Amino acid sequence: MAIVPDLAWRHQTFGNDALAWQQAKLEVRSHLIETARRRSIITYMELAQHIVSVKLPRTGAAFGSAIGLVLGQVSADESDRLGKPMMLAAVAVNVNLKPGPGFLGLVNDLGWPGDWSDWLVKVWKQYA
Repeated sequence: MAIVPDLAWRHQTFGNDALAWQQAKLEVRSHLIETARRRSIITYMELAQHIVSVKLPRTGAAFGSAIGLVLGQVSADESDRLGKPMMLAAVAVNVNLKPGPGFLGLVNDLGWPGDWSDWLVKVWKQYA
């Protein structure tokens, strides 16, 4: 029997109003597209500065959970609706410019093959 991943996270709002959370996802999407067009990478902290529709924790594990949730949702939405590459590849966990463990978790949950560098090149090409 195949293991089916729990995708309930795709509907969570980290305790925020659903409408405000959708706006935050649009803010993230817009900034990720801008980052990809520049063929750049942005850190989680840099991206969080562009989220104004909801209040996210700014430090610790709660920050990682919140930013990971919104990034995962945006990436999954883009892939589902438009067949576009996983936008999350343009975001790095910190200044070492490598993705965090959530990236690999999302890749596995959604069954997307390839590693981070492959996805990054796809994202840059898609949004160029």
